Amino acid sequence: MSLDYALNRFKLLSGLDDCECESWLSVIREAVVYVRKLVDYDNLSAEEQSCVENAAGVYAFYQFACASYNRESSFSAGDLSVKYSSDVLQHAKAMWEEEQKSLSVLSKQIDSSFVFERM
Repeated sequence: MSLDYALNRFKLLSGLDDCECESWLSVIREAVVYVRKLVDYDNLSAEEQSCVENAAGVYAFYQFACASYNRESSFSAGDLSVKYSSDVLQHAKAMWEEEQKSLSVLSKQIDSSFVFERM
């Protein structure tokens, strides 16, 4: 699986530049490995593999959002008050959930409703 597609998707979503993304490369690599395990990657078409690679970028962004925005919602220091928005984390989670739905179509699933019947 190409790390480039996942990295480009991560950059688009996070807004980080190349230098800032370098510190997140290990997270992106882990996302690629994780997402690849969710589907039968070797038996997918090139177009489907591209979708999987982009999904890995979304998952990496979700991990980034969890790490970056999972902190105190606000703090004060004297007259200065800072309040964080959790909207980014909520959007990242929603995006990943949509990607999971898309991946479920690509994943190799066994139909458990199949039953042999005697006629």
